[in-house]
Amino acid sequence: MQSQMPDAGVGWRARLGLGLACSGARTVLRNYSHEGPLYVQRALYPERDGCAHLYLLHPPGGLVQGDRIDIDMQVQRDARVLVTTPSAAKLYRTPAGGTHQYARVRVAADASAEWLPQEAIVFDGAHGRMQLAFELDADARLIAWDAFALGRPAAGEPFAQGLYDNHLSVRVGERLLWHERTQVPGSATSRMQCAAWGLNGHPVLGTLVAYAPAGVDADLETSVREVLAVLDMPSGVTRVDGLLIVRVLAMDTGRLQQALRGAWTAVRPVIMGKPVLEPRIWAT
Repeated sequence: MQSQMPDAGVGWRARLGLGLACSGARTVLRNYSHEGPLYVQRALYPERDGCAHLYLLHPPGGLVQGDRIDIDMQVQRDARVLVTTPSAAKLYRTPAGGTHQYARVRVAADASAEWLPQEAIVFDGAHGRMQLAFELDADARLIAWDAFALGRPAAGEPFAQGLYDNHLSVRVGERLLWHERTQVPGSATSRMQCAAWGLNGHPVLGTLVAYAPAGVDADLETSVREVLAVLDMPSGVTRVDGLLIVRVLAMDTGRLQQALRGAWTAVRPVIMGKPVLEPRIWAT
């Protein structure tokens, strides 16, 4: 029997709208709107190609009963953007209602987007739904990852009660190339977290997807496999309908970030055609 997400109660409503456009040698925030505790500060430009680095800021630091976050980002033709966050998202215990975050990222022709937030931490007793949807022109480029940690492994707190409902989709033109839904119930009601057919005892999961107009070749797949092999972590790398899909299981978020960043380091020069330059905030 499929677990059901409880109805959300009254909580914060936060909305963020971002429109990025190419202006001269830089990508700028042409359109910007926000409502509630969610915003970005000024764009940073550490790269020679004028790629805008944006940090998503959510001052409350987490989602509680009934909270909802909506993000809509449009990357216009020739624009380039990298989005990350200064800290992990937190989904706190919600005994009577759920939380919801929906992000829609649209990328136009000859534009590129990198969506690289820190992980979501799902506290014991949380009921959270996270939806991430990418809509790409056939000539766009994308690297994105999505990661979550169940409970607080470092504190010895499992995810025993609750439900985490995660959606990830990639659409290119009119074609849906990838759609997955991962529902993880608390360990008190399901064996998914411990079973070999599920997470096999790993409380942390990350997925990276990459797309380029020319597709993804076997050499890139091999390069990513070699990076992950050195880390000796449960992982998988495959190509599906022109996408590169990377999946990693970990025992802690530090190891997961090491794996995702390693994969990104291998993928970025090929997909984006430029060298690796980590966001400054990753070093803090």
